[in-house]
Amino acid sequence: MSEETFAAASEIPSEQRSSRMGPLSEETGDSPASSSPCSPERHRDLRLRVGARVACTEAEGPGRRFAVWVQGCDLRCPGCCNPEFFARDGGEAVAVGTLADELRAARDLYAITGLTVLGGEPSEQAEAVAALCDRARDLGLGTLVFTGRTLAELQTMPEARALLDAADTLVDGRFDARRREPPDGRRWIGSTNQQIVHLTPRHADPALWRGHDHVELQIDAAGRLTAHGAPDLLRRLLKNMS
Repeated sequence: MSEETFAAASEIPSEQRSSRMGPLSEETGDSPASSSPCSPERHRDLRLRVGARVACTEAEGPGRRFAVWVQGCDLRCPGCCNPEFFARDGGEAVAVGTLADELRAARDLYAITGLTVLGGEPSEQAEAVAALCDRARDLGLGTLVFTGRTLAELQTMPEARALLDAADTLVDGRFDARRREPPDGRRWIGSTNQQIVHLTPRHADPALWRGHDHVELQIDAAGRLTAHGAPDLLRRLLKNMS
């Protein structure tokens, strides 16, 4: 099984190809910026049910990223590190426009380079997640989506077409606790059956996916302590703190 795949335009049905597929930038390795096919006005009132979010993290994908954990997951993989995000009625419904404003502020304040969406299951709120990813790209940010569904499954879901168009990279497949990614394996990946699928070249450099996972502790504006990052390391840390 290949650890990473690049889904070239010829391999994706024409209606699902990314409108931003393009050559790498010589200076940054990023795809060239282009305008979004989704009007911000069209999605002004669209809401995403969010379980948690962090304005700046280096524990949820390459570089500094804004991370959004969506609320709700019907897959409910045994051993999932985020079971608190299974219930559909948890979290809060946040307007995509509000999240886009937070993305802009995080880009300007923390120099973030990307958006990571995980959960929960992003494909179960595909329209809102796609709209948020489009807004992120309009800000020059890369988009990374962790989904329990495979690329093949998403390609059969009409509601996921916009999501495939808006994501630079997917980490796809159910988490399998019997096949955990080894400590010296790929960063940010839960189990060996999951694949890194690059829909654009933005995160395709294999070096971005090598190295050691870590955890982060952050205190938000309300004084609440949050912890996230590599699940096994996080469990050991929280056990030692208790």
